[in-house]
Formats: sequence, C-alpha cells, structure tokens
Amino acid sequence: MSQAAASATIGGTQVIHHLLSHAFAQAGIKIGRDALLALLRQARLLVPLRRAYYKTTDSHHRFRRHPNLLKPGEGQVLPCRSEHVWVADITYLPSDERPVYLSLITDAYSHQIVGHRVHDSLNTVQVSQALKKALKGRQTRQTLIHHSDRGIQYCANEYQQIHRQHGLTCLMTMATTVTRRPWLNASMAF
Repeated sequence: MSQAAASATIGGTQVIHHLLSHAFAQAGIKIGRDALLALLRQARLLVPLRRAYYKTTDSHHRFRRHPNLLKPGEGQVLPCRSEHVWVADITYLPSDERPVYLSLITDAYSHQIVGHRVHDSLNTVQVSQALKKALKGRQTRQTLIHHSDRGIQYCANEYQQIHRQHGLTCLMTMATTVTRRPWLNASMAF
C-alpha cells in the first residue's frame, strides 16, 4: 500500500475511531486506531481506494525509439521560433462513465496548443489525430521537430509514417523507468 493510501486509510479510520470511542467505552471495549484499522481490513470493511493515476505511456515495445536532443548538453536543441519544436503528450481526463484521454500537441516556443484530440482509447489512430490537426494549421514549411515520450503510440509505424510524410524530425525523452521523472517530457521543451 502506498504511503498516500495508508494515510487516507488511517485518516478515515481515525475519524471512525473518534466517532465510536464513546460507544466503545460504554461497551467496555478497548481498541486503538491501528487495531481498529486491522480489524476493519480483516473483515474487508475498508472502502477500496479509486486509482488516481492512469498510465498513458507504454514504453516497453518493439518499435524504434529516437534520441533526445532537447536534453541539456552538447548538441542540445533549443526552440528559437514558433513551429520549430512541438511537444506531444497524452493525459487522462477524469470521467464517471469511461476512460477519456486528451492528446495535445504544443508549440514549445509560443506555448500554444496547436493540435488536440479527446478520445476514449490509447490507440495510435486516435492519438495521431492531434498531430494531423496540428499539421493542417501549420503556417510555415521550416524544419519541425516533434518531441514526445517513448510511448508505443508515438513509436508505432503509423505515427512515424506521418513524420516521414511531413518531414518531421522525431525526438523522444529518455526512458522514464530509468529516470523515474516522467514530467521531463513536458518540461524539457519549455
């Protein structure tokens, strides 16, 4: 159990323990908060916590991964104009009915969202719609770098075919499983 989940469980049990302390005392029951928590867990009376995080990146796949030239160091690429570097990302949107995802393409120089798509699956066809929308709105034909994480959607042949058709240079963050810092994908270009 994560530390946050444990705190939430203990916090809820602490409230229950406080509310029932008078009734416990009248019944001659001596039970502490942690013992009450253990008893509730054993009787399966704890409310399961809803998952607050939805994984949108699967970087364990057979497709080619591209280098990261936005990383500080020799040869680092810095956005110097609009339509120089676009950053792609997918985020989960909370919904009562079913999972909903938002794919965004953001211009790293102007910080403008140039393409977006709301969809109900993480398949490449859905995710690529945001890039296609961004490409339709291009103002220049200068060299364009597309930066993303190493998710399967971005590495898939269909997505890479869009890069080839439009002459995009593909860059990707390092593996997040190694760095444990997935936010670098969004912050690296800004």
